[in-house]
Amino acid sequence: MEINACARQNFETKDKELNRVYQTMLKQLDTFGDNGPATKKLLILAQRKWVEFRNADCTAVQRLYQGGSAANAIYLDCMVHHTEQRIRELQPTAWQAG
Repeated sequence: MEINACARQNFETKDKELNRVYQTMLKQLDTFGDNGPATKKLLILAQRKWVEFRNADCTAVQRLYQGGSAANAIYLDCMVHHTEQRIRELQPTAWQAG
């Protein structure tokens, strides 16, 4: 029970960080001139699809442990792993043109 609560807290923290980084990236795209608005629309679409992928992938991983006491912790660990990766992908340095 305690492991699940800790895993949930860890995911919630990472999810908040992801949302902050994502919103920052969207705001920065507003300053990119002609390419900004189109890129912003594509990023919004990509982010929605990424969330679908993350959720489906982690649900698939969790199904391997269905009925076990670790299933939820494994699901949340997967969610954290994908979320940390996405945070790195959305860092401004990853989006610098040139």
